[in-house]
Parts: sequence; structure tokens; C-alpha cells
Amino acid sequence: MLKYHTDTIDRLHLESYMKFNDLSWIEVIQSVKMCQKRIYGLSRIGNIVEVRNIQKKLFINKKACLLAIRCVLNRNVQYQLRLKKTNSDFLFVDPHILSCTTHINRFIDENQKVIVNLVIHELVLIILRPEWEARLEPNCYGFSASLAIKQAIIKAYSILTQNQIYKNSTVLVGNLNNWIPKLETSFILKKSNYTGTLKKYLSSVCTRSLFSSSSSLINKKFQFIDITGFPYNSIALLFANIVFYGLEMSVAWQTNSNQCNCKEDNIRHIRTIVCSDHFLIIFPDTNINDITVVINVIRSFFASLGLILQDSSLSVESIHDGFDFLGFNFKRHRNKEAWNNEKTKLILKPTSNNIKKHLLSMRYCLYHKDRLNRWRANAQMTQYDVINQLNPIIKEFTTYYQDLIPSSVLKTLDRTLNEFIYRYAIKKYKSNRSQKWNNNWTTIVNGKKVIAYKNETKVGYQLLFLHYNKATYLS
Repeated sequence: MLKYHTDTIDRLHLESYMKFNDLSWIEVIQSVKMCQKRIYGLSRIGNIVEVRNIQKKLFINKKACLLAIRCVLNRNVQYQLRLKKTNSDFLFVDPHILSCTTHINRFIDENQKVIVNLVIHELVLIILRPEWEARLEPNCYGFSASLAIKQAIIKAYSILTQNQIYKNSTVLVGNLNNWIPKLETSFILKKSNYTGTLKKYLSSVCTRSLFSSSSSLINKKFQFIDITGFPYNSIALLFANIVFYGLEMSVAWQTNSNQCNCKEDNIRHIRTIVCSDHFLIIFPDTNINDITVVINVIRSFFASLGLILQDSSLSVESIHDGFDFLGFNFKRHRNKEAWNNEKTKLILKPTSNNIKKHLLSMRYCLYHKDRLNRWRANAQMTQYDVINQLNPIIKEFTTYYQDLIPSSVLKTLDRTLNEFIYRYAIKKYKSNRSQKWNNNWTTIVNGKKVIAYKNETKVGYQLLFLHYNKATYLS
């Protein structure tokens, strides 16, 4: 075990034996939350000296460690189940091993570092997460999940629609492809500017393998582009946010500096949005000097991380021609409704590549390709198999898009899906195809004809999910 691990546990000064269930958890949680609020508030105003002092105290705080232990047990069922077989008491056998009661000592001896690493990992997240949530730039949405993506899309849409100077705007869209294997992790430690035990711990865990093992692609079943995400409870998410921290400020600082060649009227109107490993720069108009300056700023920013921004990952588009960002297509169309006196209207839709990939994913549930690359139906599948394979795909796509795009797009997908299933089903029948389709594949639910099957385990029918659902969709 590493020395700073033992030092950390040694400095906790916990009793040798304690009743885990007898602790006042409300008091423990409130005490830690108050420290986190102080860290957040001081980070917002830039008082880093006081932030570091509180973090050092919290790192050796008994209540913070107990809360970290509780979070680890709640998140790791294998430890929780083992504890239920004995009791929920904790014993610190010696300063080197964080252990449970003597009934489980053999389990811990075989994996001495497992619980210690998980607890210290959680403790570091408790300490550092408030600081970097406070320091996150206004238009930087991190690597968390699809909720952050929706917030980034809403922000981009509001910028382009609520200010007339962006009526004929030009955008720079870019992303980092395959950046994890090329990342210089030593720069993250310099950028975070931690010292002492925290720096030692971060230097030991901040590796490329951590990024690779923790990262995942968001909505890869229909996303044509790669959008990288990290679990919320992983320290890799914290490191990834540190990597992209400062990109928005770098663009703003360079475009406002005296050496910048941007037009004075447009300096304060260049907007930056960063989400995951994708970024969007919005310009009020098409000015080659402005765009060149910003591209050079972004290249130099990533060069310090050991990353090279390829020309193929950058694109400059007009809002009237449309551009793709995070799986959404932004395009300003001529407005046919004259009541609001607007000549054009910005419309969001899924990108054409995402729609094609989504349709292909649904088609692969019903068909496969033979050795001659011809489509062949999966004839052995029943209604149960078809609906249970299609529902997760439809739900994932709908959850991502339904609140932000026109309902007409989702209705078109439903008609296409219905055609897919109908053509697949009638191939099994040689005669009376229409009658057998109605009897075997459809039913009447709440006065509406839907594709469903009789659920034998539950009372009622298992319905095929629709992309457009009036009960959940906000048009």
C-alpha cells in the first residue's frame, strides 16, 4: 500500500471500534455539506488559498471519511451483501488496513487495497468536486451525461434566436477525435495546482488507462459521431473537466486582447459552448480574421495538452446552410408563419446520419445480412422478440431528442417503423395477410390500434413504444 494511503488513514484518529448504524448520519452529512458549500462559494470568488485550507482539513476529517465509507457501501452491492451476513460494524485493525469486523477479515485480507482505494477515491471526490463545479465556465457543460448535452443545445439555440446580431451568424464546429491515448496527464496536475497529499494521490491515479477504462460513448446505438462521457462518481470525470477547463476563457481573452485582429464591434459577441469533447464557436458574421484567430487559439490550447486538432475535425458553416452539433442539426429556414413578423426561423432536427443509423439499428432487429450481403428476415422471431428488441432502441432515441425537435420528425419515424414491422410480418404468411396481421400483431388499446402482444406474466398488453407519444411529448 502506498505511503500516503496509510498516512491518510492514520491521521483519521478513528476509534478502534464503532457502531456504524449508531452514528448520527444527519449530523455527519450536514457537517460535510457545509464544508462543501464553503468550498463552492470561495471557489466562485477565486479565494483559492482558503479553499486549499478547507480541503486539507476535510481530507483528514473523521465525518468526511465516514460519509465516503457509506457512499462506497451503497454503491458496491458486493460489499453490502457481505456486511448483511454479519453485521454493519467497522473495525480499524491497524493504521495500515481499513477493515470490517473480524468475521470479514479474511475477505479483506485477500483484497486489502480494494476498500481503501474506493474510500479514498470517494473522499477525494467529496473534497474536489465542489471546487470544479464552481470553477466550471458558464458555457462549459462537462462530460457528465445526456442532460448536460440538452443544456448545451438549449444554450446554443437561445444564443442564436434571442439576439438579432446572430441572425446571419457563422459557426465553427469542432471536436477532439481519439484524444485519450495522446493526452499528457502531467499537464492536468500542473493545471489543477494541488500540493501535498492530494497531489500525490492525483498523480498516482491520473493515467491514460483511467480515462480509457472509465470513458464510454453516449448513445452509440444512433450517434454517428463519438460523444465521450464519464460516470458521475468517477474521478476521471473530474480530470476530463480539468482538461477542457479554460477553453472558453482562452477564446474570450485572446479575442479581447490588443493583439487580436477581430473587429471591435464583434469582440464581445463571439460565444463559445463546450460540451464533452465537442465545442461550438458562434460568430456574428463571416469574418475570416476572426475565425483564423479563434482557430489558432484553440490549437494552441490543445497543443499544451499534447493534443493536435486535425483540420478534418473542424468545420465552418453558415447558419442558413445548417450545421451539426452533438447530434442535432441547426438550420435557419424561411418562416411561413407571418404572425410573429419573422422572416426566418431556426429549427432543430436530428442529423441525417443519426436518423440513418437509428433506422439501421431498428432494421437489424428484424433482418440480417447473409454471406452475399443480402437482407434476410429473422423468421424465427415472435411478436414478443420483436417488441422487446425494438423498445430499448426507440426509448433511447426518443429520450435524447423528444423535448427539442418538432413532433413531425418523430411521427415520420413512427410511420417508417410501422412499415418495417408490417413488411416483416406479412412475409411469414402466404394468404390472408391483412387479416393475420390484424389478428396476430395489432390490438385495440384505449380506442387506438397499436402493435402489441399479450403479456402472460402481467395483466394486459406489452405495447411497442412510439417515438411520438402525446402523454410525454411537449410539442
